[in-house]
Amino acid sequence: MTETGQEKRQEKRRRLYSYLEVFDGVSSRLVGRVADLTRQGDLLLCSEPVPVREEVRLRIRFPRPIGGREEVTLPAVCRWCRRDSRPDTFVAGFQFQGLDRAETRFIACLIDDFGLTGG
Repeated sequence: MTETGQEKRQEKRRRLYSYLEVFDGVSSRLVGRVADLTRQGDLLLCSEPVPVREEVRLRIRFPRPIGGREEVTLPAVCRWCRRDSRPDTFVAGFQFQGLDRAETRFIACLIDDFGLTGG
């Protein structure tokens, strides 16, 4: 993925029915809400800009338990960030880093549970 977000995505992003809240896994501050999700990364709607190349632990909280879990924490890096068309909103693209097979399968379950069909 390039820092400008103008990459050739291998997997089409899936828009979600409900925005999942995402917190910083260390400070617990709200980073944003998931707008799109793939097994490789996510797109967040944020109230503040996120520094490009910043490595974070994204803690995604679910509105109901999924697979017995209420949240998942995933290491990621911000690849790009820009102001959105909505006032006071930024859009940031994150790429997940070093996920194991179980985490990748869990993300696929999230997409199935919250994503649009046919995306």
